[in-house]
Amino acid sequence: AVNTFGSAPKKKSKMPAVIATVLAVVLLVGVGIFAVPKLIGDNETTESGETSGNNPSETVDYSKFDEEQIASIISEADALAAEEDYEGALVKVQTGLVTYPKSAKLQEKADEYTEALNAQVKAKTLDEAKVLADSGDYVSAIALIKNAQETQGDDADYQAALNTYSSAYKTEVIASADALAAEGDYVGAIAKISEAEVVLGEDADLNSKSQTYEDEYVKGIVSQVDTYIKVKDYESAEELLNNAIKEFPNNNKLREKTSEIEKAKPVYLLDILSPYKEGLGYNDDDMITMGGKSYGKGFISCGCYGETYFNLEGKYCELTFIAGIVSDVGQTAKFKIYADDEVIYSFEMKSGALPATHTVSIEGCHQLIFSVDDGYNSMGTGRYGLANILITPDVANSMNNTDKSTLQENEKFLLDIISPYKEGLGYNDDDIITMGGKSYSKGFISCGCYGETYFNLEGKYCELTFIAGIVSDVGQTAKFKIYADDEVIYSFEMKSGALPATHTVSIEGCHQLIFSVDDGYNSMGTGRYGLAEIIVS
Repeated sequence: AVNTFGSAPKKKSKMPAVIATVLAVVLLVGVGIFAVPKLIGDNETTESGETSGNNPSETVDYSKFDEEQIASIISEADALAAEEDYEGALVKVQTGLVTYPKSAKLQEKADEYTEALNAQVKAKTLDEAKVLADSGDYVSAIALIKNAQETQGDDADYQAALNTYSSAYKTEVIASADALAAEGDYVGAIAKISEAEVVLGEDADLNSKSQTYEDEYVKGIVSQVDTYIKVKDYESAEELLNNAIKEFPNNNKLREKTSEIEKAKPVYLLDILSPYKEGLGYNDDDMITMGGKSYGKGFISCGCYGETYFNLEGKYCELTFIAGIVSDVGQTAKFKIYADDEVIYSFEMKSGALPATHTVSIEGCHQLIFSVDDGYNSMGTGRYGLANILITPDVANSMNNTDKSTLQENEKFLLDIISPYKEGLGYNDDDIITMGGKSYSKGFISCGCYGETYFNLEGKYCELTFIAGIVSDVGQTAKFKIYADDEVIYSFEMKSGALPATHTVSIEGCHQLIFSVDDGYNSMGTGRYGLAEIIVS
């Protein structure tokens, strides 16, 4: 049987009637009725002796009557074929094969008409596809060719036509998508490409275009999100980003930006940091009552030596808080904000004043100090609150952790290779040294009284680096000195509340290395000081 497709031929097909006839013939053969022609000519045989269509080596002798019937069938089929009705001719022959299944002549004709019909169908399909393509309907033309390939198998002419129409369609789609992208409609451009992928299947050019549009779309979204973050409109940034993720749920850049929004949002200072030095009367109560109203997320200080220190590590750009009076002593309180020993903001609050909100830029600030002073005198001192303290991360300039985790090829941690041969008072080489609210390692702690620690370097090293800081503060200035072979080669001071700092010292040719710290021990006692991440090279 031959599968046909495409539009119906102009000439009305005789197929339904012929098929009905064939079915009737088959039924008759089934009950033995159609055996009559064979019985009538049983004693008459043809001189030619046909071979079996099913088995060429088997000779079949049909009667003269049968041969006349076969010839008549072929004659009628040839007449139909002459009119290019190969479908009708083929059906006629196949009907004859029901009666004469071993007729080689009929089988040859069946093969001939099958080949002719297939050629006719192919020509008609290619013509119809061309008409569709010429009208710009490449999708229908491609579908018609693909259907033909499924029905008749691989064919060079079909494949050539498919390649031509696919290429033209792809060019058209890309041009249309580029036009949408030029207007900023990247989602529409990608949708256009997706339509083409349904028709053409996986295609490198279409994939590349789709990725380009997605990248441009994401680039625009990220730029808008950054603008919202800059003006602190986090709600709009999240809404824009969430809508974009719905369009491209697997885009990593969009998901990374979601994390950036969270990191950019202001956070309550006391939720992430504790003061490394507390002012007099420090109290981080959850409830702070100022001006008859309750607040939280802050702390209380007295108006006498009320200085509270935080180590921000340069990671934040803005500070907001509410300042008010907790207990009033009828005096004016002076508030100051220090960033790395410099006053960056100040204001006064008179007796009875209501709490007020303040916003301060703290970009690049490491040491942040809140100070309040009400001129302590015989009247006593008041208590003052700073509540709802928020700090905004500086996403663009957030500084990395300064802890040294890897060394250069010529560097070594001092305590990994040498132990002190004489230890100063209070010497302790704890793995964790907390200074300025941050943890360090690879060093030791000494007291500020006779804190001299000795190492024998044997003259093998040329440079020394370390971080020095205050472990426990007693409100005094500590003096640090480095000796190389009994000579002071480096010295510095660290005031009460100072943050840890990194130092680099030349020690070329040094044999005896001494670290010394002295905070002028007196009745107030002595502090403890750390030297961490000590590296020699």
